[in-house]
Amino acid sequence: MRRLLALAAAIVALSAAPARAQYFGQNKVRYQNLEFHVLATEHFDVHYYGEETDAARAVARMAERWYARLSVLFGHQLRRRQPILLYAGHPAFAETGAIDGDVGEGTGGITDFARQRVVLPCAGPLAETDHVLGHELVHAFQFDLTRRRGHGIGAARLPLWFIEGMAEYVSLGRDHAQTAMWMREAVRTETVPDLKRIGGPRYFPYRYGHAFWAYVGGRYGDARIAEILRVAGRSGNAVRAIETVLGTDAETLSRDWRVALEETYRDTLATRGEPGRGARAVITAAGGGRLNLGPALSPDGKQLLFLSERSGLSVDLYLADAETGRVRRQVVDRATSAHFESLQFVASAGAWAPDGRRLAFAAVHAGRPALTIAEAEEGRLEREVALTQFDEITGPAWSPDGGQIVFSALHGGLTDLAVYDLASGTTRTLTRDAYADIQPAWSPDGRTIVFVTDRFASDLEALRMGTYGLALLDVETGETRPLPTFAEAPATSPQWSPDGRRVYFVSERGGVPNVYRVDRETGERRQVTDVPTGIAGLTPLSPALSVAAATGRLAMTLYVKGRYEIFTIDSAEALAGRPLAPLAATAASLLPPVSAGATPTQAEAGAPPVSATAFAEKPYRRRLSLDRIGQPFLSASGGALGTYFSGGGAVFWSDMLGEQSLLTAAQMTGRNVSVLAAYRNQRRRLSWGVAAEQVPFEGASVSSGFADANGQAVGIEQSFRFRETNRRVAGVLAYPLSRADRIEWSGAYRRVSFSSDLSTRTFSLPSGNQIGRQDRTLAAPTTLDIEEAGAAFVHDSAVFGAASPILGRRVRAEITAALGAVRHQDLLADVRHYVMPIKPVTVAVRGLFFGRFGRDAGDPRIAPLFLGDQSLVRGYSLGSYLSSACLSNSGVAGCSAVERFTGSRMVVGNVEVRVPLAALFGRRGYGPIPMELALFGDGGQAWTTDAGAARRHAARSVGVALRVNLLGFLVGEVDYFRAFDRTDGHGGWQVTIGPGF
Repeated sequence: MRRLLALAAAIVALSAAPARAQYFGQNKVRYQNLEFHVLATEHFDVHYYGEETDAARAVARMAERWYARLSVLFGHQLRRRQPILLYAGHPAFAETGAIDGDVGEGTGGITDFARQRVVLPCAGPLAETDHVLGHELVHAFQFDLTRRRGHGIGAARLPLWFIEGMAEYVSLGRDHAQTAMWMREAVRTETVPDLKRIGGPRYFPYRYGHAFWAYVGGRYGDARIAEILRVAGRSGNAVRAIETVLGTDAETLSRDWRVALEETYRDTLATRGEPGRGARAVITAAGGGRLNLGPALSPDGKQLLFLSERSGLSVDLYLADAETGRVRRQVVDRATSAHFESLQFVASAGAWAPDGRRLAFAAVHAGRPALTIAEAEEGRLEREVALTQFDEITGPAWSPDGGQIVFSALHGGLTDLAVYDLASGTTRTLTRDAYADIQPAWSPDGRTIVFVTDRFASDLEALRMGTYGLALLDVETGETRPLPTFAEAPATSPQWSPDGRRVYFVSERGGVPNVYRVDRETGERRQVTDVPTGIAGLTPLSPALSVAAATGRLAMTLYVKGRYEIFTIDSAEALAGRPLAPLAATAASLLPPVSAGATPTQAEAGAPPVSATAFAEKPYRRRLSLDRIGQPFLSASGGALGTYFSGGGAVFWSDMLGEQSLLTAAQMTGRNVSVLAAYRNQRRRLSWGVAAEQVPFEGASVSSGFADANGQAVGIEQSFRFRETNRRVAGVLAYPLSRADRIEWSGAYRRVSFSSDLSTRTFSLPSGNQIGRQDRTLAAPTTLDIEEAGAAFVHDSAVFGAASPILGRRVRAEITAALGAVRHQDLLADVRHYVMPIKPVTVAVRGLFFGRFGRDAGDPRIAPLFLGDQSLVRGYSLGSYLSSACLSNSGVAGCSAVERFTGSRMVVGNVEVRVPLAALFGRRGYGPIPMELALFGDGGQAWTTDAGAARRHAARSVGVALRVNLLGFLVGEVDYFRAFDRTDGHGGWQVTIGPGF
């Protein structure tokens, strides 16, 4: 039997939501209903919503400034108006429909290649928003410059270090303490990569790519960068393009770059010694995490709250002993709990109440910022304050009396300080302006708040944002005054000394982030640490410092050996600091060649003034336009049944915000045409979709023999064809309760028509010529008209590894009723559980029941359930049987050996033990080619109940599976099985496409 596929598997997957709700999968919940408008500048259409109007106007001006710079640097004008989708904060950005899939907490912005949309949230301080905007607009120029007719996807196929590193260099320049910190440590540990290795998983593409392009631009001129991009976009070979344009080979260029790095940072490394000198390592990578961030010491200095990805699954909140580093408890587990969407680990840290009994941390719950208070000893959540008037909150800090918590609040894309009163439950805002106001800390006497700001160095009218410094805010009067740090270097992470006389902070003085302290009365500044790498978090504005309120113990995040680890300082002598060391002639934050200066060759003008720029405001129009065209295909095949031509393709449409999408697709094989039109609307939290499709199935068989015709022996060949055509109109509603849970409702009308014909051809035996042909239409089942309605509950908290889920749980409970010509009710229960008893070993268990009930549950016109499907019980698939095992051609399957495992009801159980193949060789993670090894045991039973009698058949198998993640999204599986209930033997191999259950 041969069945015609309705559409390519990829098309079916993409259209699943409108035609039928997604079987599993976590939800992107639309918590907010945003009404967008468009701000039109000379080159951009900035899409924004009401509360971020002021920020949108600033972004529009910044965008035009970047256009002036980038059009000169790349020698290129964008071919069309550039859309920018702006969100007031990361939680709203994470809900965007313009980007498929989850948007990670560390994602600052995205440029969509297909539609060339720049999608980004306001990053808080305007300087950070300006950087992200510039970075993404570099991508827009990269894609547009290399997008040529007949040349495929241009820059989108180039490696990340090439694309992202170039965007970082152009948007940040050559003076960047964070990238220089990474390069110094690479020099110190002799791990500077060459061009053949720079794309490996060991090397973060943003930082290493940034440093490489700074070297190329400084040595050869920035004009060469645009030339390299053009050549690489045509060829797809980044290294070859660099060699061609620069006239050198990769080996020589790599050596020259490494030597330049060594010469630039030699003196800095020689004078500072080991990174942790004078401090004690408390939380290190030995515990399992390369990221250990946001230290927060308890008032007595004995306990340490910190953020880490030590689980290997997500960045979570942990509580540790500050003396030994022993982790006492995981306070929050985001990997398998859907309660928090974010812990703000990039820009925030936890905080301790003055009594040391409670913790506070910033989070995102139900799409809105939440100030969360937990009991320190047991980790029980005491209070969760929904601060829906803001878009994000970061950096909470308790008042000394324990009655208030101050934090930085992002509202409308701009940051201010706000205070929450625990007794009254009220919130008041302390600052109201467009300056950066972040990382507040309350003085021990409760009268003053120190915070990080750019208010004393910025020009808002020109949108020139200055260096971050420290400010002191009088809580009673609201008066703000500067606290002296270093005018030429950013100051962040302020913390009070226990007596309130001094403030510790991190400064990039001299180009190396180190800890300093300043006397609030005299302004005297002293240096506490002198590390060669840097005291820093993930970004220059990530919190990296904590001081115990009662004892003065200091904890800090230190970058060392490619990891972020937490060190403490206890010595009173060390905490007192030393006189400031003299500055070197060249700042250590400069990337080589230092003689080239600090910035790429770009205009350093301010943003266009408002009065000189006409911004036309207009409402957003929700209209569909071409998104992309799926890869069309055409093929031909032949055989006993004749010659067939196949062809098909798909066209995808969407609106600019991605709130609406339309898929149109068609496939033709011989005389059979499959078509699909599916529309999906995700504008609101309750999403809906409709679809119409036609799917033909065709079965055919050929038989031959001999007969007597008028006394003459002739050959006879008969071709039997059976065709079933399904036409269906369907609709679905889906309401997500959270990231993990949702309810679905579906309805459909389906018409199933049947036809069959028999063609008989007669041949002369002596000559072989056809001497006769007879075609006739045979009787077929009557057309079925079926109405369907269903409802389902879905839970999915599973965490995926490279090839299958490794932790969490999945549940689907569904009921569907069919009415009309065929009446039955379908019940489905599918429960899957994943536990990790020993890292990195996962035990996966599944139990599944599917049953048809009602008058027509066993109707032969309904395809039976089949245990041997490769996704259920391995070792019994139809394709695994030889024709000799099929003793008859009766029934739907056309194979008696297979029909033993069919029925109208079935139950399936599976157990797997999964482990990354690399782990068997002592390596962490999945290795360069992600592979997973699994031992499995499958079992199931199918039965049909007819007149009170049940016909039951079981299928059991065990085996080993090897799964390989081929392209980052396509998983292939090879199984060796031992099947105990086959009639033709027990062992064999099978290959499947798709992740493990």
